[in-house]
Amino acid sequence: GSEMCIRDSITGEGVMASWESEADVPWAQYRSQIKEIQIEDGVTSVGAYAFCNCSDVTETVLPDSIKNIGEFAFFSCGGLSTVTIG
Repeated sequence: GSEMCIRDSITGEGVMASWESEADVPWAQYRSQIKEIQIEDGVTSVGAYAFCNCSDVTETVLPDSIKNIGEFAFFSCGGLSTVTIG
């Protein structure tokens, strides 16, 4: 069977929502399919628990506009090997 790969791109302006737990994140059911996270310029924070347990993520791109990263935002992202800022 074919494996679907999700490249998660976050766009917008200002503060990203924060969540109380990893289960509350809108893309929680797709967590195992996310391989790369890209946050576009203009977003100023990464919400709490946003990418918690995205264990297959290998690359994350954060813009210079990021001022705050919430609690457990990248917790248990064991495959994460590259983080690019700016």
